[in-house]
Amino acid sequence: DGEVPCGVCYSASDGDTLTLNGLNIIGRLVIADGSKVTIETPYVFVQGMLTMTSTRAITGEPDVKIRLTGDTDNLLNPYGENSAACPAGGCNVGPKAFIVAGGKLDIKGMPDGCPTWSHILDMGTGPQPTPTEYPAPLALPTPASGTVCSSNVLNEDFEN
Repeated sequence: DGEVPCGVCYSASDGDTLTLNGLNIIGRLVIADGSKVTIETPYVFVQGMLTMTSTRAITGEPDVKIRLTGDTDNLLNPYGENSAACPAGGCNVGPKAFIVAGGKLDIKGMPDGCPTWSHILDMGTGPQPTPTEYPAPLALPTPASGTVCSSNVLNEDFEN
């Protein structure tokens, strides 16, 4: 397994391809702006901090690629103050897991000045609601003409 230990900060360099049997970030992993990095692993557990930055123009080819591999279930063993959250042997989080468990995910994936927000329509607690009417989606802010922003916010087929 690849582990970033508590109290340690690692950085991934431009051109790195990391093929791991799992990535458990208890310390900090930084992927700096402009770095092209590929991580292939059956799981990513963020119990510390994962920081990724890419502020270049959007071209449809991501700088950072995380490919979750395999079909077997993965077990999360929480670290430190969260260690009692799972039974002995860990929590089964299924295959191809990307889990933020007591950690922080810090992603800056678009150039400054690009609109990246949307209104939250509703929030509730309790049992899962069963909607009977679906409101029309809100229009996202339109990028200014001539900017590096794309109006295509997300386009993922989850196969490549």
